[in-house]
Amino acid sequence: MKIEESVEYMSKMYLERIIKSFTQDYPSNRDEEEYREIVKSNADTLSDSENISNRIEKYIADNYNDPYANKLLYNFIIRSILSKPNFYSTEEEIRSAVINRENEIVELSKNSDSFRHIDDDTVNTFSVVLKTALEDERISNDELALITRLRKNLSITEKDQYLIQAKIGLFPTEKKEVHSNTEISRGINDLQKAGIIFYCNNYDDGEARICVIPDEIVSGVKSFLGIELIEDKYQRLLQQLQNKQLKEILKSSNLYIYGTKDELIERIIHADIKPSEALECLTTTELSDICSKIPSLNVSGRKDEKIQRLIDYYSKLVIKEYSEEDTGQKYYEYLEELAKRDIDSLLANNIVKDHDFIDNAFEEGTRYLFKNKLNIPLIEFSGNEHADGGVIFEKDKSILLWDNKSKKNGGAYKFPDSHLKQFKRYIRNERENGRRVNTFLIVTAEIDPVARNNAIKLKAESGVDTDIAIITAENLKLVAENWDKYSSKEHFNLHVFNSTEILDWETLRDRMNLFG
Repeated sequence: MKIEESVEYMSKMYLERIIKSFTQDYPSNRDEEEYREIVKSNADTLSDSENISNRIEKYIADNYNDPYANKLLYNFIIRSILSKPNFYSTEEEIRSAVINRENEIVELSKNSDSFRHIDDDTVNTFSVVLKTALEDERISNDELALITRLRKNLSITEKDQYLIQAKIGLFPTEKKEVHSNTEISRGINDLQKAGIIFYCNNYDDGEARICVIPDEIVSGVKSFLGIELIEDKYQRLLQQLQNKQLKEILKSSNLYIYGTKDELIERIIHADIKPSEALECLTTTELSDICSKIPSLNVSGRKDEKIQRLIDYYSKLVIKEYSEEDTGQKYYEYLEELAKRDIDSLLANNIVKDHDFIDNAFEEGTRYLFKNKLNIPLIEFSGNEHADGGVIFEKDKSILLWDNKSKKNGGAYKFPDSHLKQFKRYIRNERENGRRVNTFLIVTAEIDPVARNNAIKLKAESGVDTDIAIITAENLKLVAENWDKYSSKEHFNLHVFNSTEILDWETLRDRMNLFG
């Protein structure tokens, strides 16, 4: 969920928290809509990696005297949200995930196998340092910097530190107890005030409240925490490896190398072996072989280049939840990726089998949107010379046609003359069948402003004064997810699209307000 969509579900108090995280210089006593615009206009600031780090550090410095304890809690809260496919979770789910994770570390610390990859002298040395640092029940920033340097010199991971800390009875808090629900809720509030978590208190028509880390902020948050890949994406990477390669990774960390493939993968992840460390265990030929199975990746280059290439690829994968039984819903969830022809995400998630099926999937996902999200029956066409879909205006029985135009690499749609001729035929064919096309909607990826010229031209040449609207798949989905906030009717008012222009989100929101 992007910032632009997240703010739609937030009331004034929570919008103001985000604004205060990056500036105090803003107009007070304004309405929600003005606050939403302030947040959206500062998306670049909110998503900047250095700014994210500064916001968290400043919030801790201004409000607490124990940076380590708070960062530890923030780490677990953020990771619990990032583990979700769409980077949002309820507060109850976060509390449960944090407590379960902390209990898991405490239990693992009691098992000697958890330390078999670290020699006893290293464990003892690090334990002494931790005990000394925690004598006053807090770790200062200077002590934390020293511990981090020592940990890296001793080849101890962050998870190893937690395990050692738990072994000596100093994890996760100085009270040797897992964080309480109250403490976790306080941490969630802190991260809202630091501009990391967007608290969407009006999600699902106010029926649900979710904590969102917007898509634009995810990369910077991962950088702050030192996360190379979120767990579900790391699992997908490891699934591409052979069992012998997984065993080699485990062997390099002195870990148990037997079991099923799923058990080997789970052991690697639980051992906190970073993706770069895991891939370093493979030969350059093996890395080239993995890259060769991914259409967009180059197989040549140095070993470190191939490793980074694979990490970047899996990091950018878009993974969404959908019902396996409903093909249309699957295509709807990946509508933006289909519009952009994002073959990497589409193949990795088994949305399409090859490039050739993208257009069909894009069309089916859009049909699902109109029928299931906007609650409008579809027109059934005969023959081949027709638009990709159509629906009927309720009052005058005129129709809206739409056509899907995907763009390779997300290139901007310019509305070429060939499409003008194609759409003119569709409009005239419907007129010959006794139906007036009120609106023709073009659904695409990004839109070049020059596209508006042929939209105006087609309206004039349509012969029936058809409005020609151009919309991105992203904005069409935003309409599908939000229109019922503007209307009490059972189905969507198609007049929202009835305009000759490029329909950006601000325009769409105004028209939904107007037509209800």
